[in-house]
Amino acid sequence: MEANFLQFPFFALDTHDLKSHDGVTCTATRFIGSERHEVTVRISRNSDCSFPGPLSRRIHFALLSKMQQEQGFPPFRNPIKWSWYDLAKRLGLKSCSGRSIQQMKEAIEATHGALIRTRYSLQHSEQQTNPLRKQSSAWHLYERYVFIDDTLPDGQIADTNHLWLSDWYLANLNSQYCGPINYELWQFLNNESRIASRLYEYLTWNFSKRIPVFRISYQKLAQFLPVKPLLHLSQIRQQLEPALVCLQRQQLIESFNWERGSTNQVMLAITPAVRLIAAESTSASMKVAAGSAKQPPESASTSNHDSAHQLIAEFYRRWSATPDTRPGPKELALAQEVIKQYGSVQIERLLPLVVKLLKQTFPDAQNFGATRSYWARAEQEQKKSSERRQLEQENRRQQQTSETVRKLERTKKLELRRRWAELSETGQKRIDGLAYDAANDFVRRKMDAGQFDDHLVELARLQALERDGTDRAA
Repeated sequence: MEANFLQFPFFALDTHDLKSHDGVTCTATRFIGSERHEVTVRISRNSDCSFPGPLSRRIHFALLSKMQQEQGFPPFRNPIKWSWYDLAKRLGLKSCSGRSIQQMKEAIEATHGALIRTRYSLQHSEQQTNPLRKQSSAWHLYERYVFIDDTLPDGQIADTNHLWLSDWYLANLNSQYCGPINYELWQFLNNESRIASRLYEYLTWNFSKRIPVFRISYQKLAQFLPVKPLLHLSQIRQQLEPALVCLQRQQLIESFNWERGSTNQVMLAITPAVRLIAAESTSASMKVAAGSAKQPPESASTSNHDSAHQLIAEFYRRWSATPDTRPGPKELALAQEVIKQYGSVQIERLLPLVVKLLKQTFPDAQNFGATRSYWARAEQEQKKSSERRQLEQENRRQQQTSETVRKLERTKKLELRRRWAELSETGQKRIDGLAYDAANDFVRRKMDAGQFDDHLVELARLQALERDGTDRAA
C-alpha cells in the first residue's frame, strides 16, 4: 500500500452523507531537515460524485491486489484490467447483478473525482527532501478509467474494464514507497471493523519507525482515521476499543492503554505485537534516501529475502514464542523456496498446520529447516479439510432445501384441507369425481369401496382440488 495512503485518510469509513460530505482535512507537524512545518492535507469530492466511501476503498485495495498478483514485483504498469465478475468475487459480493455493477462504477467514479490538496505532506518518490507543495492544481489518485464497451484512448472499443493510476502514485509504488499490507488480513479486519482495517494501515506506517510504543492524542487519531471525534473517554472507548481488540486477536498489537496528556487530553498508547513487528522487516521499502539521486526500486530478490525473514520469524513465534531468532543461510534458502512454491497467501494458511504437524510428529525439532517435508503434507491436509467442509456445507444446504420443501408441502397440504372443509357437499362430490377420473385403478378401487379416509385417496382429492383451483385461476 502506497505510504501516503497509509498515513492520510483518502476514504470515508462509513456511508453516512457521502453525497453531501465535502471532504476531510488533516493537520500535523513534520520536520523537513531541521525545519518544522505544518502539514495539511485536504481530500475533497467532485461535486458530480459522492465522496469515496467504504466501497471505493474496498475496490481500490482489490485492484491493487489484482495488479500485484498479475504483475508480480515492481515496476508495475498501467492500466489495471478487470472484469466485473472478477471484481465482485474479490469484494466477496454474493452476485454480480446490474445494480452491483452500477454501484461499483459509481464507487470508482467517486475515487477518480476526488482531489488531493496538500502542503508539506504528500511525499513523492522523486522528491524526498522536498515533498509536493500546494499548487494551483490538485492531484488525483486515478488518471482515467474506461469501462467495458467504452472507447479506449487509442480509439478501440474496450473488451474489459481499464484503470490508469496517476503517475505520482504509480511512481511511489514502483519506488517501494509503500507499506507491507497483507490484503487477505486487511479484508478480514475490514469485514470485522472498518476502523480496525484503517488502524492496521495507520499503525503499519507508524511502527515502520521502529518505536516500541506509539502514543497519539485521540483528537489527532480521529482525524487520521477518520472518525467522528467524541468528548468523553467512555464514548471514545466504545468507539475504538472493539477495533483495537480485533487487532489484538490478530496479534498485530500487544496492548493498548488510555492515558492523559500534559493538557489532560485523551492519549492512546499502543505496543506492537509480533505480527506487526515481523512486517517491519519490509519497512525499509517505505524509506527513501535523501539527496537528489533517485533510489532504484528494490529488487524482487530483496523483497523475497524480507518475506523469508518474516516467514521464519513467524514460524519461531508459533513454535517457541521466540521470533527474534536469527535465521541461517540454509533456513533463508528454504524459506525462499517455500515462498516461491506456495506464495505468501497460501503460506499464511499452511504455516499453522505445518507447526501443528511438526509438534505431533517431531516435537524435538530445533529449527525452521525441519519443516521441509511438512509443507506438502500440510497442503494435502488443507485440501482434505477444505473438501470435507465443502461436503458438509453441501449436505447442510441439501438438508435445508429438503426441510424447506417439506415445510412448504405441509403448509400447502394444510391449506388444501382447509379449502376442502369449506366446500359444500356438492363441491366435494365434484372434486371426488375429478380425483376419480385422474386416479389409477388401485385408488379407484379404494374409492369404490368407500375408503375415503385412506391417505392415497386423500392425496388424490387434494391434488384434484389444487388442479381445480389452478384451472379456475387460469
